[in-house]
Amino acid sequence: MLRHSTRISSLVLVLFFAFVSSAFSQTSCDSGLLRPFDQAPVNGNPVPVSSTQPTIIEAENFDCGGEGVAYHDMTSTNDAGSTYRQSAVDIADITGGHTVRFFDTGEWMTYQINVAASGTYSLAISAAQNATPAQYRIEIDNNDFTGPVSVISTGSWDVYQWFVAPNNVQLNAGTHTLRLDSVQQSYRVDQLRIVPVSTPPSTCDSGTLRPFDHAPVNGNPVPVSSTQPTIIEAENFDCGGEGVAYHDMTSTNDAGSTYRQSAVDIADIAGGHTIRFFDTGEWMTYQINVATSGTYSLAISAAQNATPAQYRIEVDNSDLTGPASVTSTGSWDVYQWFAAPNNVQLTAGTHTLKLDSVQQSYRVDQLRIVPVNTQAQGCGTADLCFDFEASPNTQFDCIDFPCTADQNQVRIQSLGNTITGEAQNHADPFPPGDHAADTTRIALVDGGRNGGKAIQLTTLDNDSNVHSSGSMERSEVSFLQADTGAVEGADTWWAHSLFVPLNSTLPSATDDSAGVFQFHGSGGGAPNFILSIMNQTGNNPHKVFRAYTGGNGGLDSVGTQYMYTIDGNTRIGQCIYDDFQQGVWYDFVYHIKWSSSGTGRHEIWMRKGSGPVTKVLDKSGISTLYAGDSAYLKFGVYHDPVVGANTSVIHDRIRRGSSADAVRMSDFVIDPNAGVTPCAGVSP
Repeated sequence: MLRHSTRISSLVLVLFFAFVSSAFSQTSCDSGLLRPFDQAPVNGNPVPVSSTQPTIIEAENFDCGGEGVAYHDMTSTNDAGSTYRQSAVDIADITGGHTVRFFDTGEWMTYQINVAASGTYSLAISAAQNATPAQYRIEIDNNDFTGPVSVISTGSWDVYQWFVAPNNVQLNAGTHTLRLDSVQQSYRVDQLRIVPVSTPPSTCDSGTLRPFDHAPVNGNPVPVSSTQPTIIEAENFDCGGEGVAYHDMTSTNDAGSTYRQSAVDIADIAGGHTIRFFDTGEWMTYQINVATSGTYSLAISAAQNATPAQYRIEVDNSDLTGPASVTSTGSWDVYQWFAAPNNVQLTAGTHTLKLDSVQQSYRVDQLRIVPVNTQAQGCGTADLCFDFEASPNTQFDCIDFPCTADQNQVRIQSLGNTITGEAQNHADPFPPGDHAADTTRIALVDGGRNGGKAIQLTTLDNDSNVHSSGSMERSEVSFLQADTGAVEGADTWWAHSLFVPLNSTLPSATDDSAGVFQFHGSGGGAPNFILSIMNQTGNNPHKVFRAYTGGNGGLDSVGTQYMYTIDGNTRIGQCIYDDFQQGVWYDFVYHIKWSSSGTGRHEIWMRKGSGPVTKVLDKSGISTLYAGDSAYLKFGVYHDPVVGANTSVIHDRIRRGSSADAVRMSDFVIDPNAGVTPCAGVSP
């Protein structure tokens, strides 16, 4: 019995020491409340460093060991509020994870790493800073490998950028201790990065972010299609260095990106890179290989918010475009296509394209080469195709008032046919009637979605009582039902792109709206479907895209097809997107089954800028036509009054076809089985 008791006591003692050992291990690791520490090096294993891929270390996942061992912090408590780890390091919660705040002079954190293969590596940290420039240093095994590295302002304490050490380092295979030191305060640190560095030719000004797999940087010319637009990223200029592949007025990259190690001012932007500070006399070259001799349109995607600037494109040292204007886009971060004023002849084969800055300054994101008068205009298999390019593609009739009905025409080429629309833009009795050639209300403008022209519809102050609009202000183009094809039983796909300029004033009162794209009932004064920009009611009034289908049920709250609720307020139609922003292109694809008997369907997919495609509406078992009626296309701007201001909307790339592939852009990928992404806080 005594022997048995001794065995039990021994077991209890073993368990006690195991518990104490575990508790001590967790304490020395500064354990927190949110999760078990399952990531290296916090779980006791070194971080594996790849010899082929970038290795990312979350800054908050420093070693176990406590103050003076795994880290040093100038205060004894976490002053940033997170409970991720119980330590003095100032860890804060941010969207998607954590960050280290208040990284002050003299503070440091260590990370055990295990390098897979000896070689050359680039070291960097992702940091945010909005004050006096700061500095960091990285040591490995108590040796300073980087020296002080600057951390300049990112413009916000919540905007993170990579700050790369200026020199690459040699790391031997095996386990090491990496230490991140704050040399000069203060900044926030989100991640550390270790990137294996290949050794491409130095004349290509190689960077640290990726192998250069795009032509012409990989040594191959950019293939130029004879049927589709060719897009070249501006930062992917030729290899060759200063005076060969580019010329820059300064000897350093003043925009901060590490994409390429050159003097060209490359900056990181959402989704890629851009060229900033493209100043007078600077240039970049691009090797191209034209598949077929022919006529091409040249353009650049640029942002500008100052005095109008100019560019020029040369091919094989010949000026093919002359100076082309780059006007203000309203913001340094809003890009538009600026097409050269004349098309150019390119022969089949390899050429050197050179982009020159004739007059500073602007930002360049992309170059584009488009074959003219071919399927490259994007019509594909669409059976209606509006691109709104210059005459003879798009023409406005009637030079002087008054215009007769047969003069007030907007004539647009679609697949070799002339489609005629009617401008609706003037009030009666004065001025006397509509005017298709009134450039203050309807005109072609540069910077279209396809890079060429687009059509802009504008209401001036007090443009009310236009075609029975009452107090509503209107400037639209209306097309015949025969050209629209919205009839009982038809199953059609439509697409169009929309841009609201920054200088356009939209209705601001709660629940006021601006209709921009609609199918109007042929037999009456109401739309079957309308897409609007509405200042939505609720606890946080803001502008949204709203879709509304009247159909057989009638208008507004009397038998409407569908309604939604926001913050207890019920509204007709459906909020489909609640992150509206002026100065950005929006692309839409619609699938409409036309029915007046409750068997119709309306689906919408959309995209903001170059963002993801989302499905925003799917209503089936509805009436998309009024009883015994058909519909015709109208687009422009039709809105609640805006006193003392003008309102403009730009439309481009209107398509109709029998399938999604017939109308969508090539990079607008549609998932027919996708669920609807709802607006925040909205219930059906």
